[in-house]
Amino acid sequence: MTWKKNAFSCLMWVLYLLITGTAMIFTGRVICDSLELAEYFEIVIPAVYLLFTGVIVLGLRWMAVKLDVRFQGAGGGLLWLEGGAVLTLFAMGLFLRRACLQGASVPMPDESVYLQLAYISAEGQEIPPFSHGAVYLYVRALRLCFLLLGNKAVAAVWFQIAFQMCGALILYFAVRKLAGKFPAVTMTAFFMLTPYMVEKSLELSPEMLYFFLFSLALLWISQGVKGAFGWCFWLAAGIMTGVLCYLDVAGFLLLPVTAGAIAMRRPSGGRKIAAGISGTLAGFLLGAAVCIFVDMMYSGKPVLGIINAWVKLYLWRNPQLSVTVSGFGMVWMIAVILSFMAWGLFSFWNRKGEESFSAWIFSLGMAALLQVMGMFTDEMNGFCYIFFFGTVLAGLGIRESIAVFSTEKSGESGKADHALETVEYAEQEEREKRQISREEAETVEENFRAENGEGTEERAAQEETIIDAEEAVWSEAPPWAKPSARTEASSEKKAGKPEEKPQGKRKVEFIENPLPLPKKHKKRVMDYKLDSERNLNGYDIYVPDDDDFDH
Repeated sequence: MTWKKNAFSCLMWVLYLLITGTAMIFTGRVICDSLELAEYFEIVIPAVYLLFTGVIVLGLRWMAVKLDVRFQGAGGGLLWLEGGAVLTLFAMGLFLRRACLQGASVPMPDESVYLQLAYISAEGQEIPPFSHGAVYLYVRALRLCFLLLGNKAVAAVWFQIAFQMCGALILYFAVRKLAGKFPAVTMTAFFMLTPYMVEKSLELSPEMLYFFLFSLALLWISQGVKGAFGWCFWLAAGIMTGVLCYLDVAGFLLLPVTAGAIAMRRPSGGRKIAAGISGTLAGFLLGAAVCIFVDMMYSGKPVLGIINAWVKLYLWRNPQLSVTVSGFGMVWMIAVILSFMAWGLFSFWNRKGEESFSAWIFSLGMAALLQVMGMFTDEMNGFCYIFFFGTVLAGLGIRESIAVFSTEKSGESGKADHALETVEYAEQEEREKRQISREEAETVEENFRAENGEGTEERAAQEETIIDAEEAVWSEAPPWAKPSARTEASSEKKAGKPEEKPQGKRKVEFIENPLPLPKKHKKRVMDYKLDSERNLNGYDIYVPDDDDFDH
């Protein structure tokens, strides 16, 4: 998913620089405190690393242009390698979660409020209404799980793991469609192998269920990148976004990605872009209105009361720039993600006319702003989505550093992908024209064969049947009644038995010209003698005197 680079792209790059630099400084502070280093190292280390990263990115870019490394239109070999890598990552992720589940203490009913609310009791305990929509939906889902598997805490944990694994798989296909293969594989690796996501899968909270719904909406949005769908498609995308925004404030993070997917439809014209925007807004309002109506029907609260409760729940409170992270391993994981995100600061300028960062940077900035303003709730702190967008940007930074997307080599500046898209559309039209002409040629060839007596498969089958029937009749006849060899040959010729032709290229046999050829003209000399003495101009006929006119 690429966009034409403009002033907004440069603004997003500045925002990306601020987010990455600030996060690197705070992470460096925690690392310096843990290693008992001087305070000035928290600025020196990020600065040195950024300088080192710039040199690495420029060197990789130079090598990529020389070697003409391309990720677009990869062959079947890379596809098999990608599939094997993804399957391996998911297998390793499942093994890690199973090992951690066996070695960890499973939350007991008295340690988790969600288990207490979802337990099936003989008295028929009802689930109380919640202002947080995701919490209410999660308790309902746990109640259904306990109805099927019984009141077991282990079942609830495996319920969490299933939602996380399915959500990660769906996100892989969505990111692959929106950002590319390499960012999708990078995101999957971080989701499957990092301790943070492993612990999230074992923690009973509505975050993984919401994460699963978030991934479904993102997958739906990714299908509209190529512009093959109309207003109804974006209406459905808006409805999904509105429902997720009602369940939790994290649903607003889908809006920048949706805007980016609609902006990718620029080859289709501004009318379709306007239809996509209007459909998304209409669907967003419709989805939110339906959720409020359902909440009003079940809770009995007025509409204004429901809206007021939603605003109070997600109203900003206690804004703070720093975000508390727990565990030394968590800090090092953030440091690794930031180190790869820094690649995007330099690879952003590799392509002069196009870029693929803006939508993801805007979503990351919105998630960071919600985190800083304290708009995420305690049930869902929102760091999972900061983690997600950060991993996608890390994959984009690496991909843009080592891949060449232009048709030029030897250090020359690349052409814009918009020009490439125009060429691709022209080539597609030319291929369609050639296909039409090829079909016309095939039709003419078939007509020519039919006119020249070349039988079709049906005619050959009918003739074979006639010949077989004749042979069966003559086989039952007495010897004296059987025809001679010459008669059999003539009968086969009359029946039109097809001759065996060699396999391979079919030779066209032309019929003889029914009209006679003109004779060759021979030059002749006209040497007739002319009687010049005779008066040819006279009209009187001489008659002898002795002529009796009898002869």
